[in-house]
Amino acid sequence: MYKYIVAAVIAAALLFGIYFTLNHKQQRGTSMEEKKNEFVTRDSGLQYLILNEGSGAQAKAGDMATVHYTGWLYDPNALEFKGKKFDSSVDRGKPFQFGLGAGMVIRGWDEGVALMKVGDKRTFILPAKLAYGSNAVGGIIPANATLVFDVELLKLN
Repeated sequence: MYKYIVAAVIAAALLFGIYFTLNHKQQRGTSMEEKKNEFVTRDSGLQYLILNEGSGAQAKAGDMATVHYTGWLYDPNALEFKGKKFDSSVDRGKPFQFGLGAGMVIRGWDEGVALMKVGDKRTFILPAKLAYGSNAVGGIIPANATLVFDVELLKLN
């Protein structure tokens, strides 16, 4: 009798595991498609998703922007499209500052941050033409890479 109970418990655990795995993959696929549809796409190819709306000043060309960011290689199959992380001011604990619209950063950042207000946090998906184009960077970012960034606009000067 004990053997039958153990066998039944093992069978139930296996069936639950299979069901959970299949159901989780379906939900993840659906949620990724839905997530992709939440992004706003601009004519330039920049895609963005507002994670948090700030109430501060609107950024404009000529401002000195201070941001926190994390960058990943784009992976269409990864959670939130975030593949391998390649850089993060958050991890370093030191915000990054740049002149907005001055060409100090990749084009996608100049365009994307100019759409933000202080306190905004957004996810940007940048096609290669708005990032590093056909150039590979430091053995970390391959040529023609689409990049994903979470950017939080901390302040403007």
